[in-house]
Amino acid sequence: MKKIKYLPTPSGPYQIGRTSMNFIDSSRIGVLSKRLHEKRNIPILIWYPSDIKTSEQPHLPVISEKELKIYQKFGIYRFLPSYLSKIESNSFQNIPLSMKNEKFRVIFFNHGYEGYLAQNTIQMENLASNGYIVVSVGHPYEAGVVSYPDGTQIKFDKKISIYNQSKEISWRKYKNLLKTLDEEDILDEMKKITYKMHPNKVSHEHLNIWADDTIFIADKMQELNNGTIKSIFEGKLDLSNGFGVFGHSYGGATAAQVCFQDNRFVCGINLDGEPLGEIVSNNNHLSTPFMYLFSWRFGNSCKYFHLSNSDDSYLIKIKGARHYDFIDISYLLSSGIYKILPMFGNINRTKMVEILNYYIDSFFKKYLLGIENKLLLENPFREVEVSYRLTRRSAG
Repeated sequence: MKKIKYLPTPSGPYQIGRTSMNFIDSSRIGVLSKRLHEKRNIPILIWYPSDIKTSEQPHLPVISEKELKIYQKFGIYRFLPSYLSKIESNSFQNIPLSMKNEKFRVIFFNHGYEGYLAQNTIQMENLASNGYIVVSVGHPYEAGVVSYPDGTQIKFDKKISIYNQSKEISWRKYKNLLKTLDEEDILDEMKKITYKMHPNKVSHEHLNIWADDTIFIADKMQELNNGTIKSIFEGKLDLSNGFGVFGHSYGGATAAQVCFQDNRFVCGINLDGEPLGEIVSNNNHLSTPFMYLFSWRFGNSCKYFHLSNSDDSYLIKIKGARHYDFIDISYLLSSGIYKILPMFGNINRTKMVEILNYYIDSFFKKYLLGIENKLLLENPFREVEVSYRLTRRSAG
């Protein structure tokens, strides 16, 4: 099979710009136990629509060579081939923001644990090409690597890792709980089972740090919009009707947490992320339109939160997909040999991209732009099983 050279062409009419920033939260010092005197310094990448038809500068790579070399030294990313840093995205660095719309709606993204800010560039570019501004939030020391505009990089810190501090249940017990959830139809019983899946407090505590990072960057979006911080985004962000948010894995759980914690986040999507955070305690539940896009074997882990949400909720399970089919890596690895790795399923990579873009785009059109459509209730994919609950308020 030929090596991938380019990301798939986005569906929207806009060209795509990308810029990087970072913001220091002076109010949060020593939020991680091994960094007691350090202010939280959060990097972001922003994808945005542009009217530029062509650009003399090169397309940005899907991952920089420096970041890739760091990934190739640890964990499950050791298998990544060097050609990945040569693959071109559809984005250009710092090109002008589009003037076609007065303002643009804002969507946040959170990467997975050990992930990176650009890990879902395919989805970010598709959204930006359709007129959204997409902000990817980096979580230093728990991302595989984060890069700052001045060239500084912070690598994943094993000493801080929740994997070193958490004592989770065994995989066998976890699978049994998933099976029990599949068969259970009483909400209170589902809640009890779900709460048993992640008993260690550290995973939940660190998730709250990620949520606070995201909420802090949401505050900074206001400063960018009103010109307190000078940028191309002054007066161009539509903040009056709230933000959308999505994320993968730990970042997907973060999306649910910020929707629970901050009412500026008016809708969210979890890409194959397990239940964590404040909603996995007491009698908390979401009251925000939310979608769970999950692999078949983990789909039931959020069944309780899907059914207990007091607003519209969607649970979409994808046959043949596994955890890393929800990020760009699955599309970028051209050799079929990688499919033997347990983090990848047997679903066709192009079909997976089509499914993700279809449901993510349809969801944000309805709940962020207010464009009524029936696409969320349809199922054009044989690989997909859709369950949904529509509240009386939104259905009427």
